Amino acid sequence: MNPAAALAALLLTCVAPAALAQATASTPATDLTAPVAQDSAVVVAEQFHDLLRQGQRDAALQLLAPDVRIFESGYSEDTRDGYAANGHLDDDMHFAAGTVRAVQQRHIVSSAAGDLTCIMLIANIRGKYQGQPVNLVQSETMLLQHEAQGWRIVHIQWSGHSAQN
Repeated sequence: MNPAAALAALLLTCVAPAALAQATASTPATDLTAPVAQDSAVVVAEQFHDLLRQGQRDAALQLLAPDVRIFESGYSEDTRDGYAANGHLDDDMHFAAGTVRAVQQRHIVSSAAGDLTCIMLIANIRGKYQGQPVNLVQSETMLLQHEAQGWRIVHIQWSGHSAQN
């Protein structure tokens, strides 16, 4: 299933109130200490952020599907290779290395078959980037698809705004 079709299928689930209530009932948004299976989509999503922060470019790229769609602040990447080639990945690694990301809320919704998971979160990000202080509230939506080799990120949507002091 291509990322656009996967996203459309899962978003239909995400917007259904009963599905969202069921998903958040099993993984409350406020319980960030709940145990997570080691092979779960959440672990892969967090690994991606850790790898960005550590500057592990190749390992981070392996967690992305070849046809990943990345939307950030009105910009779009249509493939893993495009994300890597035009400097966007490098900028994200520098940003992650200079900041601390603290997840405040996380909602997880999975397809009935269990092969698609949508992770929606709000995080506070603080630190420095390009010599400037950073104090942001970021929203992130990440769609992961389970494939033969494990979970792969097929879509990321990032947006943020300045945090109120």
